Amino acid sequence: MNAKGLKQFIKTVPIPTVLAKHDRHFVIDHHHLARALSDSAIRDAFAEVVADLSGLSDGKFWDAVIERRWAHPYDEHGILQANDLKAWQR
Repeated sequence: MNAKGLKQFIKTVPIPTVLAKHDRHFVIDHHHLARALSDSAIRDAFAEVVADLSGLSDGKFWDAVIERRWAHPYDEHGILQANDLKAWQR
């Protein structure tokens, strides 16, 4: 695919995000596409903000994201990985 075709494709598939503090976007779907773009050194993509949770504290943010099933911070045994959540808050 040439650069123009790639740009047009990326426009048609915006990456759903949730807005957190400090204007940080957290990908809640299309993470394989986001990873493929990143691995291809493509640094710009189109995002669709599904929810603005930037006014919430870190704990409330993660409670809201997990409650809505936008994140699944559990290991292969179904155990919540709280340490991973703390790392994401940085």
